[in-house]
Amino acid sequence: MAGLTGTGLSGTAAGQSAQPTVDLATPVHPARHEASGLLYGLSADGSEPSSAWLEPIDHGLQVGGGARIASGGWGTAGESGYAARWDSIVQQYERVTSGGSDAEYCIRMSDLWGADATQADTDPHPGDDGDWSSYYDFLDRIMDDVEAAGMARDEIQYEIWNEPNIDIFWPRSRSQYHEMWQHGVEHIRSRQPDARIVGPGHTHFSRNLMGQFLDMTVETGSVPDILNWHVLQANNDAVETASAVRDLLAERGLEHLDLEVNEYVPSDRQSPGYTAWDLARVEKSDIEYAALGNWSYCCATSALCATLTEDGAAPTGRWWLYARYGQTRGEVVRTEATDSIDSAANCNPEETQSRIVVGNHGVSGQVDLRIQNPDRISDSRVRVKVERLPDQDGGALPAPLVAQDYVTDAGSNHMVGIDWSTPTDAYVVTVTPATPAVPEGIYRIEAAHSGHVLGVADGATDDGAAVTQQADADARHQRWSLDHLGDGVYRIENVATGKVLDVADSGTENGATVHQWTDLGADNQRWHVEQTRSDVYRIEAVHSGKVLDVDGGSSEAGATVHQWVDRSGDNQRWRFVAVENDQPPTLGERVPTDPDGDGLYEDVSGNGRVDFPDVNLLFQNTDTAAVQDNTAFYDFSDDGTVDPQDVLALFEMV
Repeated sequence: MAGLTGTGLSGTAAGQSAQPTVDLATPVHPARHEASGLLYGLSADGSEPSSAWLEPIDHGLQVGGGARIASGGWGTAGESGYAARWDSIVQQYERVTSGGSDAEYCIRMSDLWGADATQADTDPHPGDDGDWSSYYDFLDRIMDDVEAAGMARDEIQYEIWNEPNIDIFWPRSRSQYHEMWQHGVEHIRSRQPDARIVGPGHTHFSRNLMGQFLDMTVETGSVPDILNWHVLQANNDAVETASAVRDLLAERGLEHLDLEVNEYVPSDRQSPGYTAWDLARVEKSDIEYAALGNWSYCCATSALCATLTEDGAAPTGRWWLYARYGQTRGEVVRTEATDSIDSAANCNPEETQSRIVVGNHGVSGQVDLRIQNPDRISDSRVRVKVERLPDQDGGALPAPLVAQDYVTDAGSNHMVGIDWSTPTDAYVVTVTPATPAVPEGIYRIEAAHSGHVLGVADGATDDGAAVTQQADADARHQRWSLDHLGDGVYRIENVATGKVLDVADSGTENGATVHQWTDLGADNQRWHVEQTRSDVYRIEAVHSGKVLDVDGGSSEAGATVHQWVDRSGDNQRWRFVAVENDQPPTLGERVPTDPDGDGLYEDVSGNGRVDFPDVNLLFQNTDTAAVQDNTAFYDFSDDGTVDPQDVLALFEMV
């Protein structure tokens, strides 16, 4: 039977179980998204892909060096070849260190030299014929450029050479590589003592090869600050190799070194299912840094390591995997795995959500995932949503496929059944409260990215009037009444018009119009409201699973509001700001309205007109608390009270 496990066993061994289990009550460490780094994946100038694709993955490591930019590099084309590649590094560095993810940039110095698998064996390499002068000039130029660019030391890493254990990158002897390492480390530290140096960057973990490297660095005083290697073979396992590396370090008194796997996932395993497996193993290894390998579109295309389509314009199943993983918050929790299924899981009690990313190592069949302590999310009822990320051979996946979406009692244990018929698919399980996320009341609904508010265009009262993002004018058509209907589902009603937030024609496609409509009790007029972080919420249409979204992330007043698949953008996140309830209570079936905006509610019945039903309704309720406690709304005779004179005054308006 296939099984499941989440992230975060503390690095030395993975739990194995006959049944996959996630324990939401056993935190391991804060969620840090160690597995979300990228090898290349950006355009040469760093401008692409758009932030809509980059920011949701929240990547913590960017590895780059201008590989395969046509200019060549220092060793093959001198300073002119180096300059174009360096310009690319600076532009990419500025992009990733100034964005929402705040990644570190690992400078792959061998790319700057020109050793990117395109160089000839006869091209110069550091230390040829015992001459290190060009290598020293190269290092000085890099450090000069780092300082001129204002790169912060805690935002960059120097990787001495990539994969020096194979001829395609280092067609020289091991002894010459060891000499290069020693010269490089000594020269960098002589100028920048606080520089962080990374190596050796072997293609895979070999106990003998890594041991020899460590012995050399200890003997020569050139121990790296970060020890790295790659996990690019199907028989490599990040948990097992990280454990073995820690043993080697402990034998040499080097336990303090950070660990980095700056390329992972084999070239023949580029499916969502296997990538999720490897992601989970990297996360579970508890290393400090990791970067997804880049096989399909190397090295200056903006496809985020083939998680986007080749043109960088659309997501694949693997992008959704990293987007879901990158938006986990709170604590990584303990899980148990089976032999072929592993996962990364978090729990965020403050924001009341757990997300479990599930990967597959090549099995099919029924998976019964046991979730322990879901009552840590809610002490009553929870919503369980299971998304399938199908393998489409790198093709676009506009949105995850919802396999299951249901509400159940929380309890101490819950079983989620997954029919895993295709091993190359991945799954994401999200658990949220099925309880009120926001108290019932009157709110200003603010877009998190712009601060503008949700409102009915021009204050129109008719069915089909557009709902847009607007500058807050403290207007009633910019106020919304939230009515909780149960299990975390709300009716969202405009205070001024009495009509509800509605997806036009029950559309399920991205971009379907959101407008107001008379409440018909339909699912396209019902909304899940779920907290995503402190004071910020997603508003999801019940019928489609898509969220309320400001078109294109526009910050302009009047921008269109529609539904879109959730990409965790701030233009899809909202704040609810409570405002004073300045409307009268309902006397009939609908909320009274103020057609002329004078503060008096002539449309007592809420039918959009001033007519005889309004007169009759006021007459029937004149002596009730609903009217007598709200006299300012119905004092049509302007005498400070509500009595038969006000009924007569309203009659004369009809």
